[in-house]
Amino acid sequence: MPRSLWFFVFTAVVYYLQHIPGIDAVLMILLASMWPIIAINLGFAGIAIEATSGTISRAWLCLPLLYFGGNLVLAGISHYQLWQLERRVEAANTVQSLPFPSGGALVVDSTQPGIGGLPEGLIGRYDIPVVYQISDAPKGAFSWKITAGSLCQTRYPKNGAVFGYLENHKLIHGMCTYRREEAPPRDAVKLAASAPIAHESFFLPYEEQRITITDGRDRSIELIYAQARPLTWFPMPFGGCFRGPGDAKSACIFEPLRVFVTPAIGPIGNTTDLVASTLNLTPSRASTRRQRIEAEAIPAVLRPALPF
Repeated sequence: MPRSLWFFVFTAVVYYLQHIPGIDAVLMILLASMWPIIAINLGFAGIAIEATSGTISRAWLCLPLLYFGGNLVLAGISHYQLWQLERRVEAANTVQSLPFPSGGALVVDSTQPGIGGLPEGLIGRYDIPVVYQISDAPKGAFSWKITAGSLCQTRYPKNGAVFGYLENHKLIHGMCTYRREEAPPRDAVKLAASAPIAHESFFLPYEEQRITITDGRDRSIELIYAQARPLTWFPMPFGGCFRGPGDAKSACIFEPLRVFVTPAIGPIGNTTDLVASTLNLTPSRASTRRQRIEAEAIPAVLRPALPF
């Protein structure tokens, strides 16, 4: 018998212990649910090494071949379904277009997940001076813009907040992101997302949202945004028990760990670029617009906020 089978015995014992109150909490803190990834893979790899070295019969090679080869087949099916999902979403989004009006304003309703960072992404990477945001915070209407100069040195500006501006993961000296309490114009282009709809599947579980963009003349388009969790090419068996606050006992699972959440919106890999492409916004890093931003900084700060 292969000595590597002890890795599977160890995995089974740890998984059983996680069903016992008290011990389950300790093992949860020790991340015992992640141990099967190491133990089971070491077990099958050990069997392969023992079989090829002649320690055990070569017939045992069937187990690691089935394990690792079977995972490749399952991952291939999962990624093929991801490719199909990407093509469907891309085909639906490609035909959608709503050119952004010159001098217009964009309002992002970020009360749903998935588009929370959209205002910062648009003003930093596209030629749009300001984006408004509606959130579920007590003071729920804000304007976002990139600014430069003395305002960036102000720690607590009136009715606003200043954040360092990052571009290509680097902090740009003398420039900052300025968020201010400000109501958007009534005729602004409005963007809102639906609640995510979960599609459960062993091969490809994913969540899908509809992003609706409406202009001031009641024209609207609908985009699709999806996030999928395909199977990994390397097997990652995950098993453990978890107890939430107030739960009488732990809930136990044993399944493939899906580490990476993949946006499934075709070649455009994020909501910022998807929305910008649909609105025909011009790509332009804020640092390349610095001279114009500095010229507009003082009037923008002095301009009073619109009343609610």
